Amino acid sequence: MSLPNPLTHAECDLRDYAFMPLDVQRLRDSDLAALESPAACWSAVLLWCASWHQVPAASLPNDDRVLAQLAGFGRVVTEWKKVREGALRGWIECSDGRLYHPVVAAKAREAWSSKIEQRWKTECARIKKHNQRHGTKIAFPPLEVFLSSGPMRLVSGDNGEESHGTKHESPRVVPRETPSKGQEQGQEQEERQGQTKTKSARPALELPEWLPTDAWDAFVDMRKKIKAPLTEHASKLAIDELQKLMNDGHRPRAVLEQSTMNSWRGLFPIKANVTRLNGDRDSREAFNERENARAKAMLFGPEVDHAAR
Repeated sequence: MSLPNPLTHAECDLRDYAFMPLDVQRLRDSDLAALESPAACWSAVLLWCASWHQVPAASLPNDDRVLAQLAGFGRVVTEWKKVREGALRGWIECSDGRLYHPVVAAKAREAWSSKIEQRWKTECARIKKHNQRHGTKIAFPPLEVFLSSGPMRLVSGDNGEESHGTKHESPRVVPRETPSKGQEQGQEQEERQGQTKTKSARPALELPEWLPTDAWDAFVDMRKKIKAPLTEHASKLAIDELQKLMNDGHRPRAVLEQSTMNSWRGLFPIKANVTRLNGDRDSREAFNERENARAKAMLFGPEVDHAAR
């Protein structure tokens, strides 16, 4: 019997994605939570997390020594084998010899598609900028062509390769951005306006892939409307602040939308209040702590709480 094809692309690499989406309702109502031991459930969650940063994403090596390490048993393979069957519930072996989880693979494919689409948009923007500055007509690659053009590459700058979708009647290579580009543009403007002072063009601010562009644009527009537009330096500082908040567990989209909705100039941690069922107000931290304790009791039983004490 032949094994199925891998469930994610061989180049699917999400190691720069710190967060893995988790369908909490699906996990809560799953056979894993209902039928397996607390130790097997905990090992399963650790394996899901470990697979997210494997290449391909959502896969694991079919080796008990490695699986024992990833599941939290270290080198004690014998203990790992006691929960192996339950912890690997839902995993299947594919033709590349690795194990894949269909649910985690679906989430990984969504994240990978989003990542590649952002690269495609960046490539199109780079080609458009080149066409405007040099009078060329390099065609934008359709997304389907871009996806099928072989290994993806970062497009922060040209590396001498032919751009995706370039036609033979057009220049085959889009040259790198150079300082002379701004000088040339300034000289053309001087000739048109009769000025003697050279004007240099600054490159557009590059946004990191983890930053949602629609939420960022809305925040920038809000700053303009309140007569406090962001300078290039201020934009970089704001992105750095978003990076710090994201590392502390605050989603960049939520942080940006909070400031946009309240017309705040700055970016702050999410500190929304949560209403209890009895009508009292409670902090989000206390609410999350209480809900996490309840979820642990449902997943792993009272013995885990007792062991934690």
